[in-house]
Amino acid sequence: MNMNLCKGPVAALALVLSTVAHAGTGTADSKASIISAVNFAMLLDMDFGTILVSGSAGTITLDHATSNRSCVGAGMVCSGTFSLSRLELSGDDRMIKLTWDPSFNLTGPGDPIPVSITSALNQGDIINLIGGTAVVEYGAIMSVNAGQAVGVYTGAFSVTADYQ
Repeated sequence: MNMNLCKGPVAALALVLSTVAHAGTGTADSKASIISAVNFAMLLDMDFGTILVSGSAGTITLDHATSNRSCVGAGMVCSGTFSLSRLELSGDDRMIKLTWDPSFNLTGPGDPIPVSITSALNQGDIINLIGGTAVVEYGAIMSVNAGQAVGVYTGAFSVTADYQ
């Protein structure tokens, strides 16, 4: 009895299949960088001080370049302490892009008072958190309406910092 069953083309096919079936392996590197959020600390709130309005419209400017206040308007008098907004940003030692509300309103007992933000920075400027911190100062121009009602007026503007 002959036990040799694999002869000819069938034996050759079995030999080819056994050499092709071997698969290779490889590796790929990957990584992730984890950073901290940008933190905001208000070092100084914006304050226009006390303003005497005699009935005509005028403007109060908190100058970001000189840190001075000026009042312009017939019969308008500014007194008391004032301050520009000073904000400290902290986070990873990286570049960040700053944007902010260009204007907002102070609201109180009378008509809203429009305020325009000023800064040495331009909208979308990129700054570096050198050593993980940076201080940004904002001034403003407030346009007081003629016959503005007496009272306390408040408002807020927002600043956004995005890592680049």
